[in-house]
Amino acid sequence: MNPRLRSVSIVTGGLFFGLILGGFLLFFSLHREPGSKRPLPPTTGEAMVDFSLTALDRKTVRLSELKGKPVVLNFWATWCPPCREEMPLFEKYSRELRDQITVVGVNYGEDAVTVQNFVAENRITFPIWLDPKGEVSDLYYIDSYPSTFFIDSQGVLRARHIGQLDEDLLKKYLAILKVGP
Repeated sequence: MNPRLRSVSIVTGGLFFGLILGGFLLFFSLHREPGSKRPLPPTTGEAMVDFSLTALDRKTVRLSELKGKPVVLNFWATWCPPCREEMPLFEKYSRELRDQITVVGVNYGEDAVTVQNFVAENRITFPIWLDPKGEVSDLYYIDSYPSTFFIDSQGVLRARHIGQLDEDLLKKYLAILKVGP
C-alpha cells in the first residue's frame, strides 16, 4: 500500500473511532436510568433543585429557605488552592452586600472540624454548609472546584462559573443578579 494512502487511512480510521467513542460517551453521560431520581444538571434560566445540608452550627438548612434574596452558592474545599484564594473575596462581598445577597459556601467532602478550623483561621463569617459525602455536589454535577452558582431571588440559576473568581469577574456576575456596590 502507498505510504501516503496508508497515513490517510490511519488518520481517517482514528477520527472515525474518536467520533464513535465520543458519541457513546455523550450518550451515556446524558442517559439516565428509567426512574432515576437524579435530575439533569442545573441550566441557566431554570429553578435550582432544592436540597438540604447541615450547616457548621449543626442546623439543617435548605436552599429554598434563601428565596427572596439573590444567592451566591460556592462549592469549595480546604484542600483546593483556588478555593482558598477566593474566600476573602466572598467574605468581602458577603459583608458589603449583606442586605442585597446571601453568600453560602458548600464544603465538599470534609469533616466539620477541618472546615471549622479553616473558617476560624480565615475569619469567614458567611454561612458554610457541609456536604461530607458529596451528595449535593453530585446532584449539581460539580466536578471542578471551586464552582459558583449565581441564583436570583426566585431561586432561578442566572449564571455558573467553574474555577477561581477574581473581583472584576465576580462584579460582572453580581451585575447579572442586579446587585453590587
